[in-house]
Amino acid sequence: MGLFSSSNKHVKLSLNEERLYEIALDELEAGEVRKGLYARALVEANGDKDKVSAIYLKIRVESLKEDIKIDQANRKRDENVRKPEGFGIHPNIENAKKKAKAIGCYVEKPFFEKFYYVIGSDGRTKFKTTHLVDLNNWLDKNINE
Repeated sequence: MGLFSSSNKHVKLSLNEERLYEIALDELEAGEVRKGLYARALVEANGDKDKVSAIYLKIRVESLKEDIKIDQANRKRDENVRKPEGFGIHPNIENAKKKAKAIGCYVEKPFFEKFYYVIGSDGRTKFKTTHLVDLNNWLDKNINE
């Protein structure tokens, strides 16, 4: 089996889970337990104080896993919140044209010139630059205003 085989994925998951148990144990040893989870552990242990810590650790690891899932879902949601369709993050002429259209302008780059122009609906030049990055930055600023 290779270094990146499916069995090594299991090892990685086990190491992550091991780290979660370490976190839970550190909290328990520091006396920083979650009272609700500790109460649940007491109930599951039927009041047997010798079993409470082990059950608490198991429950707390489950809780940490849920926290991670929620955090990942929130990150994914935040990544999906973006500018309107077609507005990429890469400064290129196609994205610049789409952005310009959103503010009632258009982008022009005459073949024989090195400049990019943003032309307003009145036909006047609103911005002129030789760099696509500057063009896209200017458009981003003006879209958000």
